[in-house]
Amino acid sequence: ASASDHMDHVKTQLPYALFGASIALIFGFIPAGLGVPAYILLPIGIIIMYLLFNKIGKTVDVTTTNTNSDMKLNQ
Repeated sequence: ASASDHMDHVKTQLPYALFGASIALIFGFIPAGLGVPAYILLPIGIIIMYLLFNKIGKTVDVTTTNTNSDMKLNQ
């Protein structure tokens, strides 16, 4: 519907998916398998994600984003 190449979408989203999966593995699945309760792991995972996103995340400049009127579809 948006005329976006599938592999371009995969390439842009893969870092986010791998980041979330690694946090879930390290702070969720492995400790849960060792017997740590979920009510302890879930808040820890949320805090770790928040801290890491704030530390390594970048600010987006909203004034330079494209709008639908700026885009042309290849037909």
